[in-house]
Amino acid sequence: MLAPSELQQFFPVVMTPSHDGKFFQNYVASMLNFTVQSERTGMRMQVLMHQGESLVTRARNNCVAQFLANPQWTHLFWIDADIGFSAQAAFRLLLSGYDELRIQPDGFMEMTEAPTGFMAIKRSVFERLIASYPDLSYVPDSIGEADLGLHYRFFDVMVDPVTRRYLSEDYGFCRLWSGLGESVYIDANSNLTHQGAKLYRGDFASSLLASLPHAVGGPAGAAMVLTGQEYLNPNPPAL
Repeated sequence: MLAPSELQQFFPVVMTPSHDGKFFQNYVASMLNFTVQSERTGMRMQVLMHQGESLVTRARNNCVAQFLANPQWTHLFWIDADIGFSAQAAFRLLLSGYDELRIQPDGFMEMTEAPTGFMAIKRSVFERLIASYPDLSYVPDSIGEADLGLHYRFFDVMVDPVTRRYLSEDYGFCRLWSGLGESVYIDANSNLTHQGAKLYRGDFASSLLASLPHAVGGPAGAAMVLTGQEYLNPNPPAL
């Protein structure tokens, strides 16, 4: 983990796609708290609420293009409109030092894929993806979306060539990154809420201990071993 003082060098933009412009209470309360805590730490941040695009893959790629067009932003921080989180959870992602099944002393663990509901990505990640996958560029046709030569299909569905699994756009993004020999990390110590018909709360650390294969999407009944359990120390719960 980087020192908390490093936050003053960051300028993340929170991107939240919502095709109908609706944002849930847990998200709004969390964002208000995150904004206040960011100001107290001296970290600059901005929030972009993207609406009007029903195709989530295109919405995410439009957001990436807007991020790339502003070189001042250091991180693209995806937070979905139905996710609740603590400011500490957000700061931990930014301070992890990772570009993105051993639990490290800081509580992070490497995974093959992760959802974009709460994901921070460094600018350098997109710069490398652009250089490595130039054929993924495309011309946008969304109304009001300017063509700045920065649109790429980094977030798109795909079929795993080995397992034939149909992967969503966030998992597809992770596969592009891992295809370059890089890794994706998740914070096992931060818990989120997910708003639907009711507010769902999870505890990933407890899930790892109770049912490791289920928690990480492994084969049912697989004999898996988790090392680094002593580093599981959940931080304050999400709002």
